[in-house]
Amino acid sequence: MDDRNLRDKDIRIQFAVEKILDYFGKDYFERCITDNGKELIDFWAADLCAIGLKFHNKIIYISSWDYKYESEAVMKYYVEFEIIDENSLEPKGSVKKMHGVDTDILTEEISKFLSNSCGNV
Repeated sequence: MDDRNLRDKDIRIQFAVEKILDYFGKDYFERCITDNGKELIDFWAADLCAIGLKFHNKIIYISSWDYKYESEAVMKYYVEFEIIDENSLEPKGSVKKMHGVDTDILTEEISKFLSNSCGNV
């Protein structure tokens, strides 16, 4: 994984993002230009146990915080699917929240959320 903005994130977040990008493709989610490089947009950059991936007006918030004491072999996550206003980036509402999901379920649910044009899962 070559994204500089992920190198300090919790290993579980790095693992989840790697699996997600393997599934969707490295350039699927929106990126921004920082320090002469393109990095994933992360709405929670200061939170090392979370990341927010943006695709048009949709944000996928993924957190490993509740599972940080679990074995790294477990890799479970909290995920929230949100709709935002693309101009202001302000949240319009949460569509779905899930607890204790693994990366297989995570990628499946992200795929459903992103393929649904109105944002409902």
